Amino acid sequence: MDATMENIEHTLPLYSNNAKKKSKKKVNSEYTYKLSEYETMDFVKLRVSNRYMFTGRRNASRLAWRAILKHMGLQGKMTASQAMKKWENLKKRYKELKYPPPGVQVFPHSWRWYDLMSDAMEGRLAGSAPIIGPLPPGTSDSDFLPDARPRKRAMMGGIGVMGMHCDLDEMDTERATLRLNGRHWRASER
Repeated sequence: MDATMENIEHTLPLYSNNAKKKSKKKVNSEYTYKLSEYETMDFVKLRVSNRYMFTGRRNASRLAWRAILKHMGLQGKMTASQAMKKWENLKKRYKELKYPPPGVQVFPHSWRWYDLMSDAMEGRLAGSAPIIGPLPPGTSDSDFLPDARPRKRAMMGGIGVMGMHCDLDEMDTERATLRLNGRHWRASER
C-alpha cells in the first residue's frame, strides 16, 4: 500500500504540470467568439444591407467588416477575418443545401439559418438593417482585436539561384556568397 501511495504521489505533480502546459496552449490559440442567435441575424442583415462597402478593392472588406463589428459592439470579441470567415461559412452551407449534388437528398429547412440566408442571398433582406458608413480614417486599431492571419510574403526579388522565391535581402546575401565562392553575379540573372 505504501508503494502504491508513492506512485500516486509521484504521478500527481506530473499530471498537474501537463495540465498547466495544456492551458498555456489554449491561451495562445486564436479565440473564437460564438454569435448568439440574435447577433447572427443582425450580422447577416447588416452584411446584406451594407453590400456597397464590399467593393472588392484592397482592404475594403476588412474595413467593412470592422465597421459592422463596431456597429454590433463586437470589435473586441471578433476580428475582421473571423467575421469574413463566418459569412463565407454561412454562404457555403446555404449553397450546399440549395444546390445539392445530383442524387443527394437534403433537408434545407433543418438548418436554422437556411431561410435567413435564402432571404439574404435573394435580396429580400436589403434595407432590413441600418446602413452604416465606413469607419472614420482616425479610428484607432487598438479598438479592435489584432488580425492574426498569416501574411503572405511578397515576391519582390524574383527567383533565386536555387529556384526558390526570395526577397531582396536574401538575393543580396546570395550574391555575396556567390562572389566569395568565385562566381560572379550578372545583372542579366536578375
